Amino acid sequence: MIDTTHPELTIPEDLIVDATGIVSIISVGKATSTDLTDPSPNITNDAPEIFPLGQTLVTWTAIDSFGNSISETQTIEVQACGKPISYYNMIEGSFDDDIIIGTNLPDLIFAYGGDDIISGEKGNDCIFGGEGDDIIFGNEGNDNLTGGEGNDIIKGLSGNDTITGGIGLDIIDGGDDIDMCNVSQTSDGDLVVKCES
Repeated sequence: MIDTTHPELTIPEDLIVDATGIVSIISVGKATSTDLTDPSPNITNDAPEIFPLGQTLVTWTAIDSFGNSISETQTIEVQACGKPISYYNMIEGSFDDDIIIGTNLPDLIFAYGGDDIISGEKGNDCIFGGEGDDIIFGNEGNDNLTGGEGNDIIKGLSGNDTITGGIGLDIIDGGDDIDMCNVSQTSDGDLVVKCES
């Protein structure tokens, strides 16, 4: 018997996920395939190990034992703090000790490594401290502040902020308004004040 019909391929749904840093590890899901003659067609995809911010197309391919194939595309969109990258003014630090001052716009700040001082200024900012002992100020706006690895001091100040510590001993101060503060499951006894949830 000669099979000239491609297999059927069902791929995972498109995903919109929040970034965990400048790049993120994401599980794209699993595809399934059926075929008239091959009980288990070979399924592959070209998903990267880590995903950058923005959209990445993942191509899934199923090939049966006769070499018939079909491909489908899945879209993975990595957003920063629930917004597309185009929403933000992006500011990048270095792996050294930096002083980073945001703008009056919504800023997306990646401090990377080093012991950094980061100030979001105005706007609804999304700030990732990265590795190192950082001092992070959200200032005005509804900010999303993530300390990362290291012993960080994170202050939301005004606005409804979401603050996440990380690995290390962190001091988290939500500041004014209604703030949500998250501590790492592996925290070393973070000190959390002025957080309503």
